[in-house]
Amino acid sequence: MTKRLNPSVATLLFVAVTFSGCATEPDDTSTAPNSAPSLSAAYISPNTATVLDTLTCTWSGFEDADNDIDQSTVAWNVGKSQLAEGNTLSGGFQKGEVVSCTVTPFDGTDTGATISTEITIDNSVPSLALATITPSNPAADDTLSCSWAGFEDADNDKDLSEITWAINGINAGKGTTFAGAFGGDDTVTCYVTPFDGTDKGADVSDSVTIGNVAPTIGSVTITPDPATAIDQLTCAWQNFVDADSDPDQSASVWSINGEVVGSGLSLNTGYIGGDAVSCTVTPFDGVTSGVPVTHTLTVSNAVPTVSSVWISPTIPSASDTLTCNWSGFEDDDSDPDESKVLWSVNGVAMASGTTLTGAFSRDDTVGCAVTPFDGFDQGIAVSAEVFVGNAAPTISNVLIDPEISWTGDALSCGYTFSDSDGDADNSTVSWSINGSVAGTGSTLSSGFVGHDDVHCTVTPYDGADYGVGVSSNTIIQNSIPSITGVILQPNPASADETLTCVWSGFYDADGEVDQTLVSWDVNGLAAGYGVSLNSGYLGGDTVTCTATPSDGWEDGISASSSVIIGNTAPSVSSVTISPSPAVESDVLTCNWVFVDPDNGDDNSTVSWSINGVAAGAGTTLASGFSAVDEVSCTVVPSDGIENGVEMTSAITINS
Repeated sequence: MTKRLNPSVATLLFVAVTFSGCATEPDDTSTAPNSAPSLSAAYISPNTATVLDTLTCTWSGFEDADNDIDQSTVAWNVGKSQLAEGNTLSGGFQKGEVVSCTVTPFDGTDTGATISTEITIDNSVPSLALATITPSNPAADDTLSCSWAGFEDADNDKDLSEITWAINGINAGKGTTFAGAFGGDDTVTCYVTPFDGTDKGADVSDSVTIGNVAPTIGSVTITPDPATAIDQLTCAWQNFVDADSDPDQSASVWSINGEVVGSGLSLNTGYIGGDAVSCTVTPFDGVTSGVPVTHTLTVSNAVPTVSSVWISPTIPSASDTLTCNWSGFEDDDSDPDESKVLWSVNGVAMASGTTLTGAFSRDDTVGCAVTPFDGFDQGIAVSAEVFVGNAAPTISNVLIDPEISWTGDALSCGYTFSDSDGDADNSTVSWSINGSVAGTGSTLSSGFVGHDDVHCTVTPYDGADYGVGVSSNTIIQNSIPSITGVILQPNPASADETLTCVWSGFYDADGEVDQTLVSWDVNGLAAGYGVSLNSGYLGGDTVTCTATPSDGWEDGISASSSVIIGNTAPSVSSVTISPSPAVESDVLTCNWVFVDPDNGDDNSTVSWSINGVAAGAGTTLASGFSAVDEVSCTVVPSDGIENGVEMTSAITINS
């Protein structure tokens, strides 16, 4: 495509060609120069703007001879100061300031002549969030106040808001307060118009309905005064006043110690002495309640009573502790029973407190008077009397002597006698053994053995009355058994004999069965138990048996007997000659089995005979015999100490 040249550019090109007439021919492929773009007008919208608006700069009439794309740029100024670039502007300007936008046409290569427009920023209209009337539930005699909140002005102008009042929709006044022009059931409205000194914004408002004027009363009384817990209380009030002349519909509420307990004109229960009973009257005209008025009465204490008094025990003795009892304590205030007790003996005042001990004797008359008392007031005293009879004696410190006793001991029963009337001791003493009666009197010397439970019971008696019996007991100690001697049999003894331990003179004072224990030792080392021992010893050993007397409960003093085991002669058995049968050329050997209970060495001797004639000694025989001869060997067993019984074996030589 061929560009249309700008005439001025073409002229310049022509001049250039003229000056180069003698130069090289122009290149047909050279490019034509760019044409600068232009604009016809610029605009700012909105054309009436405030600081709240975003300004937009637009333009028209963009022309570019080369048909290049519109790449125009925008610059914003406030007064003479550049503020920003771009098509839009938000903020940075204030009311009354001149804001201009300057557009520079640009086609991507060259810029054209700029074009500008401007506006003056207008005032921003203020606004309010809400209006409020106080009090919110007014009466006709109240002064109303109108307040508002949420004043906003984008230009930060002062709050010059204006207030107007209307009654039932009719304008009635101005200012922040309003009073005296309205009555019950009127609707009063407060209008607040936001104003910044230049422009007024939209009104905000609040409305209230005027209420009834609350009535009043002058005073409240409670009768009777003073009063106790049994009185019915009545509430009354005086000087009811209602500006609207409404009838008295006041209500009364009762409370005890601050807690509501009922309503109405009277109260007859729930209170006691010391309680604070209040009647609160709230004035009411059928529409509105006034300020409550309260009167408080402190309930007086009620005097307590008791219905009956008695002394226990009813037939006492001088040793008894008397107790003054009463019943039927009544206190209308429910106060605790703090009644007082006064004792008298034969009409003379003696002591106070609920019990009396030791201040009276046999044949005295003892009285107690109970005066009901609740901690505040005393009631009328009520009395009772008893006659003091004989005091039964008592026994203490019962003890059997000796405390540790055995069979054969003489036991005595000791005690301490006491009689508050000073009567003589006529107490009785009885004995029992294992629960069975065993005798009477202060001593017991027989009938008991080891492990028996012996009791001594003393029943106090003063010649008139028996007291409570008291017992003591002792367990008879086990008597240790004994023996007089021990014999070990047989004596002397050998290793092949059974030994027996025999004891004599077993004695147990309790008559218990002989359970004597026997132990054995050989050369000082334990070897067994039981009456007999049949192994574990050899000749030369010292065997001892020890008998310890026992009754199954305790062991007595042991006794022992010893024996030294004598040597036991050895023996042989199974004496044979080998070989058998034998011929003249054989060497004969004498064989036997040696036995020695004492485990002694085999020192046996051997002798040979041929046809009854001695032929040599030693364990073998090699000559001197021929066919048909009778050859015998005789073995004499010996342990080196003692010889045993010899044994012989014989064979006949074969031919």
